[in-house]
Amino acid sequence: MHAWIAVTSTVILVVVAGLTWLLSRTGDPATRLGPLRPMLAREFGIDAAYDRIAVRPTLRAADLVLRTDRDVVDAYVRGASSGAMTASRLLRWAQNHNVQTYVTVAVLGVALAAVLAGVSAG
Repeated sequence: MHAWIAVTSTVILVVVAGLTWLLSRTGDPATRLGPLRPMLAREFGIDAAYDRIAVRPTLRAADLVLRTDRDVVDAYVRGASSGAMTASRLLRWAQNHNVQTYVTVAVLGVALAAVLAGVSAG
């Protein structure tokens, strides 16, 4: 169907590879570039432009995301874990088989719920 594309590209590849091999046998092919050599050594400045346009802004954005995650998001996670640990200690203290403490905490909880329900209803 499209065999001519495969054949043409293969012929071009063989010709270019053969020319490259012939030119490289006589020494360093870079010396044949003459005045173009310095410009080609700097890749036409494309790498420097790509670095300024894409790489540096991406690295700055990644650094901002890292600092935001570490300083903001992690602070909430640490706060939540600290709150959960404190709540678990209080609940353990309330339910340590001391019936008097358990009843006192239960009564205080019901009273607090009643006060909150009264405040929100009124």
